[in-house]
Amino acid sequence: MHFPDLTITRETRKKNRRLPVKTRRFTVTLLGHVTANSLWDLGSNGTAIRPAWIAYVGSEQGSRAFTANFRAGRTAEASGDVFEMPKKAPHRWLHHRHGESLLTVAYLPRLFHLEPATSPSDITFVFMPPAWWIDEQAEALRRDFGEDASDAARAALFTAFLDRRSPLPIVHDLRFHLDLYRAALEEPWTESAGSRSRLSQKRVTACGLDSPLLCRTSHEVFEGFLKRLTSRYYEAEVRSARARFAPKGRLLPYPEPSPRQLALNFAVA
Repeated sequence: MHFPDLTITRETRKKNRRLPVKTRRFTVTLLGHVTANSLWDLGSNGTAIRPAWIAYVGSEQGSRAFTANFRAGRTAEASGDVFEMPKKAPHRWLHHRHGESLLTVAYLPRLFHLEPATSPSDITFVFMPPAWWIDEQAEALRRDFGEDASDAARAALFTAFLDRRSPLPIVHDLRFHLDLYRAALEEPWTESAGSRSRLSQKRVTACGLDSPLLCRTSHEVFEGFLKRLTSRYYEAEVRSARARFAPKGRLLPYPEPSPRQLALNFAVA
């Protein structure tokens, strides 16, 4: 996988106009990015990519200089693409040292955090857990779920995102979560990244993350969806004489602090 250079070119003109213009370049390696223009107010200006999530790496000194210029609103270029981070963009910035390199991740908390900061007016999030986390959870679920173990791991976390954004109780049964996750993938309010989607991405899976999935729906639509699935679940439980009461409490009640989830070192439980 080729990771392109991401470069900011800054020209400084001397007070004496007869002197040549001084050019400085700040370069890092672009790992990947996600765009979701319609999901935030400053998402697009029509000429540059304004990422909802972006990750890049470089030397510590070079990365910090690049980030300072990037956050100041200067454009950066990579493989013909132009990137821009508006000064008022509500991104969270994370920096992680690895040897002599510095990894930087910038993202929109409202779209990527498991825990929403406020009570949301609708259900909107971008779902892209790390592959290592899915593999780790799937291994623990393999005995009960067999070849469905990876989807069961995804389903547990996907359902937790829904649970945090909806006041409705969700059945606390992983097999129900798997049914819910797979049913949601067939709904028009769940989109994978693509040319016809509000979500696009490059090299996210090469960063060790699952392919991003956008979920956006109203509380009313989700309520109808959840009622149908829950009714079907309890009908099956009654027929098999296995009816149970779901325990109280939120799903995945003790997640890691949200900023760690986007640091390519994700864990939620």
